[in-house]
Amino acid sequence: MIKIFISGNKKVSTAMAILIFVLSAAVFAEVPDVDWPVTSDPTEQQLENGIKELSGLVARLEAAGLDASYVRSALTVAENFAGYAREDEKNGKPGRAAYVRGYLADSIEAALEEGRALLADPSLDRPVPDPSLRDIEIRDGAFFAGGEMVMFGGVGHFGQVRKDIPQMHNYGFNIIQIEIGPSSVVKGPEPGDIDTSRIMEDIIVQLDRAAEHNVMINLLLSPHYFPKWALEKYPGLGDCEKGFLKYCTSDPRARDVIRRFLDVIIPMIKDKPALHSYTLANEPIFDEKTPITKSLFSDWLAAKYGDIGRLNKTWGKKFKNFEKASDVNEDLLSLTPAARLDWSLFHNTVGTGFFRFMKETIRKHDPDTPVHIKFMDNMFDHWEALCGLDREVLGSITDISGNDSAVSYRPEGEYRLDNRRNAAFFDYLKSVRPDLPVFNSENHIIGDDSPVFYPAEFIYASLMLQYLHGMGASTIWVWERSDNASLGNNILSRPNCAAAAARATLDARRLAREITAISNAEPKLGIYLSRTVRGLQIDFVERWKPAYEIALYQGRRLRFITDRTLENLDPATLGALIIPEYLFTSNEMYRRIVEYVRRGGNVIAIGDLFGMNERGRQRKDGRWAELECGAVRGPDDGCVRVIKPFDSAEERDGALLEMSAAIEEEFKVEKPLLIITGESGRPVRGVEYRSAEFEGGGIGYVFNATAESVTLKLRTADGGEVESEDLLGRKKIGGTLRLAPLELVMFRF
Repeated sequence: MIKIFISGNKKVSTAMAILIFVLSAAVFAEVPDVDWPVTSDPTEQQLENGIKELSGLVARLEAAGLDASYVRSALTVAENFAGYAREDEKNGKPGRAAYVRGYLADSIEAALEEGRALLADPSLDRPVPDPSLRDIEIRDGAFFAGGEMVMFGGVGHFGQVRKDIPQMHNYGFNIIQIEIGPSSVVKGPEPGDIDTSRIMEDIIVQLDRAAEHNVMINLLLSPHYFPKWALEKYPGLGDCEKGFLKYCTSDPRARDVIRRFLDVIIPMIKDKPALHSYTLANEPIFDEKTPITKSLFSDWLAAKYGDIGRLNKTWGKKFKNFEKASDVNEDLLSLTPAARLDWSLFHNTVGTGFFRFMKETIRKHDPDTPVHIKFMDNMFDHWEALCGLDREVLGSITDISGNDSAVSYRPEGEYRLDNRRNAAFFDYLKSVRPDLPVFNSENHIIGDDSPVFYPAEFIYASLMLQYLHGMGASTIWVWERSDNASLGNNILSRPNCAAAAARATLDARRLAREITAISNAEPKLGIYLSRTVRGLQIDFVERWKPAYEIALYQGRRLRFITDRTLENLDPATLGALIIPEYLFTSNEMYRRIVEYVRRGGNVIAIGDLFGMNERGRQRKDGRWAELECGAVRGPDDGCVRVIKPFDSAEERDGALLEMSAAIEEEFKVEKPLLIITGESGRPVRGVEYRSAEFEGGGIGYVFNATAESVTLKLRTADGGEVESEDLLGRKKIGGTLRLAPLELVMFRF
């Protein structure tokens, strides 16, 4: 996002509120024109005639009592993008305009064919549930409206999305995200320095318009839009700069500004029927080394160590007291692993405290509306260990598992769609709070300003895979008619992508129960994600990511095991625990791992583990190497299977087979209901599949992330044959299945 401050006390008109994010082209350079594939060259009249015919077909479908959702969505794309093509031509983008017109000609013809087929054969009707979106409940890992499970899908976040509220339902979308921050409301330090015009003329207006059109709004409360007057008035308040938050959130003066903002806005909007949820912050990270936090850190260290001598022994230092030890700096954190770990664990309480404060303030006025946080997926990066976020604890504070993450398109390379980090983040969130749906409220499925052509199949699969990993709501970045920096070539410049996103949303709404059955399936395979290791090991992500990649293609839902859950983890609940190539861990976490194995846990270890302790010294303890489950650690061990570290494509293929053998043959982990292999009978890296029980049978999906078509063999866990039909595209599903790159199928069996 780009920060915008509105200064002064001048009232903001409704028109200005709607256009608030339209920035001056003189400030940001525009993206150049593109060279995307042009399949035909229709005239304006031909497009107009096609749109008119399609509109008539929608009316005929509705008159016949058939669901016109999919055809209406195609019509809405055509109606809007025909105008966008004219804009592009006028604004010096003839290449993009030509692509848009060519696509629209083809898509109109395809929609006409789909609608005519439905009229001729009403058995093809696939109704999309459209309940009144009021009184939303959260239970069983999903959203419900009027007792009916519902998936949310839509777009964000600025001017155009407000303008298009009346059209969202016709596209197939049912939620948007907009934002407002304290700088728009809290204009000075005195109680009377409050301006509600932006709330009245923008936020409330949009909530009322959304209610009229059965669309919901997630409101981002944007604490990063912090008033300039406060930073100027209060010395030291701006000393904590990290990411979007440019002030010290632990400072009572900062919290007073946030409290005053929430005390005004929440009572004004809390009863609006279109209000879906509050997002507490955008992409938060923290770096607060202030007198306030250092004093709290001193107390934290005293509580942990009791005696300064114990701290000095652990840190390898000679501090006179805890106050001296708490005066952290970058050299200390970089060169002293134990100090870095302690500061990381303490500093996590900064973010937790700030968001607990925000929620408690909201709950004084609004006891019901769900809250969540727009976390990035940097939880897998070593550097973020110092950024004050404990997603596990915050998961117990929030009511929805918030998220801000991306799926990457790779025109070159072995994977066309790379969702490894995104899928892992969703799997983690569902592991921490399996009872909550995930909301990706800044869903990056197209690169900012990218000139690359994104195929519709990628957009569709990116969204559907997120739903299948636990997403219950999504707002795509970004729905804006702009070519300014960071907004260029977005989804509203790409009709194929807009149409694919709308179709994915319609499919997710139609198949909400089936999708949720898969994302709620009980996981029998675990993977250890240790914040302790992350705080100590610089190459943490390079060690963790390959292990997750190989686990992702084992056909099983994954459960992330954390340092906290490891303490009382029942080995009977997991068939095997995968531990990536972690070199470092603390003595306490080392003890927990050893005890887990001794209680009967099975481990698949990548490489040689835990050779170093939190002091950065070689671990001399031999318990890990001498576990009472076999004479040696290795292939013949009864409880620990070691897989050699892997890097190249060939090595990863080998590791996939080794892990599969350990799961199936050595540890005999409960088989998934659906088993999919290549023609050789072995698992295929890049082919993702999962399954679950559903209404007395099974439900499953298969996706090909690779750059090549694959031929697969399908069977049930008991060896039975699979004969079904794809619920997404009506493709026949049998014992042998051919999948093109980016192709996703979902079926009952």
